[in-house]
Parts: sequence; C-alpha cells; structure tokens
Amino acid sequence: MKITLFMKVITLMLVVFQYFGLKAQVILDYNNVSATISSSGTFFNNFNAGLAGYEVPKGSGFTSIFGAQFVFGAKDVNDSIYITSGGYPNNPSDIFSGPISTAYADSAYINRWKDRVWKICKSDLDQFRLWWLCNNG
Repeated sequence: MKITLFMKVITLMLVVFQYFGLKAQVILDYNNVSATISSSGTFFNNFNAGLAGYEVPKGSGFTSIFGAQFVFGAKDVNDSIYITSGGYPNNPSDIFSGPISTAYADSAYINRWKDRVWKICKSDLDQFRLWWLCNNG
C-alpha cells in the first residue's frame, strides 16, 4: 500500500514538473511545409509529442528533421569568445523570447515576454515598413 501511494506521488510530481517546464511552440504551415518552432530556440522538434516537427509535404506524416538550433558566436572587445544555442524544456538556455533587454530576470519582463512565439508573414513586415517610413523615416 505504501509503495503504491509513493509511486502515485512520484508520478504526479513528474507530470507537474514536465508541464511547467514546457516552452511555447507554434507550427508554421505555409506552402507545402509544416514546421514546429519553439520559444527556447529549438526548431523542428515537437516537445509535447516527442516527435520530429518538420514535415514535407504537409499532412503526409513524412518528417526529415528531428531538431535543429541556431548557434550564435561572437567576440567582445577583449577577444573573449561567447557562444550560445537554443535549449530543450527543463534545460537552461541563453535564448530568450522578446526584445533585447538588460533585465531578462526582471519579473515585469518575464511576465510580458516569457515563452511566446510570434507568427508573422511577409505582409506584416511590409505593413510595418510602411508605418515606419510614414512615422519615423
């Protein structure tokens, strides 16, 4: 009896930790491609289902990429090298959603931008360019 209760508690804890560790992800499905993009900087990996997230042709069930990440590298004025890449749920990452900031740990920043993915298309960019030219150009 005690082992059964213990196993139930452990299982519940694992489910809760897994749920809160999930990152936002969206599926971009334009043309004949379906691609899963996450807020952690990882692409083409469906964390929720544990499946590959790059499907061509869309709806076929044929996937060719299980996961990918951008890797960023730079040198500062002292020739120190910095490298970062995206991450997986429950693992630390230096990639953050939202605009560039000096206060990534600030609760206001976290509440506004954490774990969000924005899905835009070319017409959104064209409209923004026109707005920028009219107001700031």
